[in-house]
Amino acid sequence: MKEKVLLLFILATATMMGNTQTSSGILIDKQNQSTVIDSCDKKVSSLLTKLPNHSEIAIVVINKSNETFYGAKKKNNSIQQVENSNRVFQIGSISKVFTSTLLAGLVNEEKLKLTDPAYKYLKVKKSKIKEIQLQQLANHTAGFPNMPNNLNLWSGVNPEKNYSKENLIEYLNKHFIPESKPGTAFAYSNVAVGILANVLSEAVKMDFEELLQTKIFSKYGMNNSSSRCNKLGDRVTGLDAIGNAMPCYDLNALVGAGGISSTVQDLTKFVKAQFDPSNEELALTRKVTHESNNTSIGLGWFINSDSLKTTYMHNGAIGGFRSCMVFDTENNYGVVVLSNIGTNNPNAREINRLCYGLLSMLYKAENDN
Repeated sequence: MKEKVLLLFILATATMMGNTQTSSGILIDKQNQSTVIDSCDKKVSSLLTKLPNHSEIAIVVINKSNETFYGAKKKNNSIQQVENSNRVFQIGSISKVFTSTLLAGLVNEEKLKLTDPAYKYLKVKKSKIKEIQLQQLANHTAGFPNMPNNLNLWSGVNPEKNYSKENLIEYLNKHFIPESKPGTAFAYSNVAVGILANVLSEAVKMDFEELLQTKIFSKYGMNNSSSRCNKLGDRVTGLDAIGNAMPCYDLNALVGAGGISSTVQDLTKFVKAQFDPSNEELALTRKVTHESNNTSIGLGWFINSDSLKTTYMHNGAIGGFRSCMVFDTENNYGVVVLSNIGTNNPNAREINRLCYGLLSMLYKAENDN
């Protein structure tokens, strides 16, 4: 049977002057919406047909003040329309952006400085990390490997679940060997951002979840976001490569590196907040802090620029989930794609291509007008 992708298109019934009003009260041109729908239909259809049953994708395409949500799920070998803009996915390493946003906020409050030494807030031997600054933990230039070497990554599903703060401190005191001089070389590091989250908690005497809720989620109305996935309802089940259910991953002491769960509705609010030029904490996260080959690094964000545009991006992969977020603050474009495609699925990287493909569609539509 030929499969057909049916994508959810959330619309209210109100119509005004040839435009259609979404449930959020924003006017969107019907012709532009049709272009978005057609593009998503082709791209999502191509991807979902390769994936196991129960695979699910949630998308938002943001065009200036307008936003369009889509949902699609594969069930019984056919693709079905779903309303999943408020369903909860784990977002993996997109969490790093939120950890860095906490840092930027505390810097703006003058409670911390980007150049503060990390050892100041942790019970570790000063000599081990004396030159490492908070900014370097956020932009992956602190000299850490990707993961701590006292974490057994082969100890079953979700090995990070039992990796405590005590294990992290032990790693810093006994096992950590710098791979480069702090501030000189980029090397993507989960453990570095995990350390940063612990530093922030110690600095203000609040646990990471409380910091997120107080400083970010409540501020931007992100009511379905948390670093404690079991706290949230209507959760999408993560899948492995052949469609088996995966648990909600608990990263324990490394939660700041990838432990947040959220929805496309909530992430839309966060992206649109980036478009506000008066938001100083978000602007600070987008400031270039390091150059690496053809990519610039902010606080959490990967920044790509050419003569026409600058985009800010982070993706995520954790357990049974894959995600991508990208936006442009000059044109006020953005795309978020969340999925329950497992990290070991050979098609998982298609989420990045889908994300950038939808962003490219926005640029093309503008050039054609």
